[in-house]
Amino acid sequence: MNIAIQAEVACIDGVAGRCNHVVVNPATLKVTHLVVREKGGSHAERLVPFDRAADATHDGILLDCTRQALAAMDPFIDCTYLQVSVPDYHCVDLAWVLGPGAMQQTRRVLVEQRHVPPHTLVIDHDTRVEAAGGKVGHLRQLEVEPESGRIIYLVLCEGRLWRKKDVAIPVGQIASLVRRSGRGSSLRGARRACRESKPIAL
Repeated sequence: MNIAIQAEVACIDGVAGRCNHVVVNPATLKVTHLVVREKGGSHAERLVPFDRAADATHDGILLDCTRQALAAMDPFIDCTYLQVSVPDYHCVDLAWVLGPGAMQQTRRVLVEQRHVPPHTLVIDHDTRVEAAGGKVGHLRQLEVEPESGRIIYLVLCEGRLWRKKDVAIPVGQIASLVRRSGRGSSLRGARRACRESKPIAL
């Protein structure tokens, strides 16, 4: 089963969107969820359990549910509003009379937080494979076991411009999956393993 980043996702009643992210368990090296961005006006991102993927090839991913069922799944992003106090510089003159509190105003701030299971890692097209000697490439797709979701190969885009090529790295040669600062992530492995891997045709 080939799970490509940005692959088209279809339900049993038609095209539903694209797979923007993949959620994996770093301890077991298994895919737990797919993040599907719905097509249409809302562009909502849904957290889809891996066992809902009936098939996945280079051409796209097929889910075993309807588009309505997909729309009812958990959101990938939780949105909440917080009340915060911010400086109101239009009241600088009043601060001399009423005190510093006169320079504060309350605003509602939208806070977005990813809704993912504990102890998992979100990977996507920004995920980089790093080795001790430096960056190796960017993740393009995962080859996984259909029943268990266990990752078999990582397919990377390696090189620059006209020298780019896709290489398949056995997951056993990746030392660890780590979370970097912010929303990015990286996969740390051995540069030698990447050099010895062969280009593959997609």
